[in-house]
This record gives sequence, C-alpha cells and structure tokens, in this order.
Amino acid sequence: MEYRIPTLANAAVATILLGLNALMFVIVPLVLVPSSAWWLLVLLPCALATNSMWFLAHEAFHANLMPGKRLNEVLGRALCVCLFVPFVVVRFGHLQHHRFNGALVDRPDLYDANRTWPPLAWIGYYFQLIGGFYLQEALSFFVFLLPRRLIPKAVRAGLSAYDEGSARIRDLAATTFAKPEIVRAARVDLVLALALHGLALWLYGPWWWAFALAVALRAFMVSFANNLPHYGTGTADVKYALNLRLPRAVNFLLLNFYCHRVHHHDPRIPWTRLPRVMREQGMEFDVGYMQAARAQFKGPIALNALNGR
Repeated sequence: MEYRIPTLANAAVATILLGLNALMFVIVPLVLVPSSAWWLLVLLPCALATNSMWFLAHEAFHANLMPGKRLNEVLGRALCVCLFVPFVVVRFGHLQHHRFNGALVDRPDLYDANRTWPPLAWIGYYFQLIGGFYLQEALSFFVFLLPRRLIPKAVRAGLSAYDEGSARIRDLAATTFAKPEIVRAARVDLVLALALHGLALWLYGPWWWAFALAVALRAFMVSFANNLPHYGTGTADVKYALNLRLPRAVNFLLLNFYCHRVHHHDPRIPWTRLPRVMREQGMEFDVGYMQAARAQFKGPIALNALNGR
C-alpha cells in the first residue's frame, strides 16, 4: 500500500523543532540571558524536545519526511546537525536495525555469556543506556576525518562481529562509509555541527555549563529511547517490537514512535497514520511506557536466559 507523506504536518513540526534549536543555540545566550540568568531555564523544554526531533529525523531515514529524495535528506541532515550526529551513520544504523533486528551489535540489552564477561556486559549496557549510545553516534563523525582508504579498517575495528547479523552489518558499514558521497556529506555536516555548537558555547560565555548540561540531557534522552521498544524481546522475528502505551497527547508529541511494532511491520507508514493502521490491523499496546522504561534498568540479558524464557 502506498502512503502519502504528510508534508504540511512534517514542515510544521520541523519548523517548531528547528525554532527551538535556534532558541537554544542563539536566542537564549544572545538575547535573553543578558537580561536575566533565569532565562537559562528555557533550555529545559528545548532539551526535552530532543526525542521528538530524533523521531522526526527518523522519518527522514525512511524517506517519509519530505517528498523528493533531496529535500528529505537536506531536512534530515539539518535536524541531525542540531543533534550533533552524522545523518549518514544514524540512517544506515537504523535501516540495518530493520534488516537485522536481533543482531547483537544492534541490541545492547543482549549478550552472549560464552563470549562476553557478564560484569563487562553490565557496565557496557548501563553506559549505553544513560548516554553512551548517543556518544558513540556523535563520535562516529570523526571517523570521516580519516583518509577514505582507512575508513573501512576503522569501521571493522570499531564494530564487533558477535553473530552473523552483526558481521553483515559490519561489512556493509565498512563498504558504505567509504563511499565518496557519504564521506563528503559526513564531513560537511561535521563542520556545520562543530560551528553551531562552538558558536553556542562562545555565546553562552560564563554560562557555557548550562548549554553543556542541556546537551548532556539530550544524550541521555536519545540513549534511553534507543532500545526501549525492544528491551527483552526475542531475536527471531526482525519485525517484532513492543507497542508502548502512552497518553494520546504524549504519543502525538513523540510522533507516535512507540506504536513501534506496526512501524516495524511497514516502515513506509508515516507517523501520522501509525495509530490508525495499528487499530486497523488489530494490534494492541503490549505494556505501558513507564513499565517498559523501568524494565530497562533490570540490566542486560544473557542469550541463554532469553531463549529459556
């Protein structure tokens, strides 16, 4: 089935979110803070909008953001520059997530106790959960500063082939990230991201720490949301994910992202249609959002324990 991209709705949401970034990066330090330091509190709602921004970029990953490949990518890249993550990397990672959902490199909640020392798995898991996932995505920008011929080696060194799916993701990443157009796009976006964040730090002056805290909150929110609809689920069905129950207004503000199983069944469905398609297909919510969020703190799960459930 073909779905119409909700161009006006996406343009409106993008305008609001990019406006919040203009507020966070420029208007607060340049216009508001000089009159009163209390204006720094505006950074909190700006940072709390992070996941809506991430989920709108996610629409661009699936070419659901804007009609036309060029416009879709430009807007997706703009959102990612504001988040200080490389669009080419996060798009690749998410599309491989759909192909290889269950591969260990894609599932921080799972580990093979025969290959990974459990305490190390727990440390790595909580690092990922509280900000490490975002940090890894942000740092991947700097791989593209290497000579292009060295990028595949760096990618292979950075990604482990825990299982067949992980090995395939690593091989695809090594090939994809060395393509000239990918390297060029990542380098341009890195320059823009560094300029934007560097400008903000300079404008905040003695209040730089407030901006840094807002970015740290962004890192936590993105990392905490990354694996939430997949925590504790199996590895056999690549289309499986949890549908998480939220108040309708909150679900809307998060672009219905947590109607997640229906999204995995058909990534072409725009965010505006997900609840309706979910009802039409007879799907229900599996668990409440807060219950799923608390469950993540139970820690990583050994594969043999998961398979024994």
